[in-house]
Amino acid sequence: MELNIEKDDILMVGTDGMLDNMNDSEIEEIVRRAINQNLKARELAKKIVNVALYNSFDRFADTPYARASKGRHKGGKVDDITVIVAYIQ
Repeated sequence: MELNIEKDDILMVGTDGMLDNMNDSEIEEIVRRAINQNLKARELAKKIVNVALYNSFDRFADTPYARASKGRHKGGKVDDITVIVAYIQ
């Protein structure tokens, strides 16, 4: 994989524990708020993990995991969650 990374980009890598339990719109909103609040990369990663963890235990959350299961599963998916965030300067 090759990425074109530029100054002021935010690089985020997450396990399926994050991606199965968070919609893109949720992640985007948290990143927007983090930028406005000048949060450090570590703080942003922690916020993402906390939302993914909350969603993983929510039996009624609208998650990518639930949608992909086509009705076989509802809510989040309990899983390990790892998120790495880097601000490119």
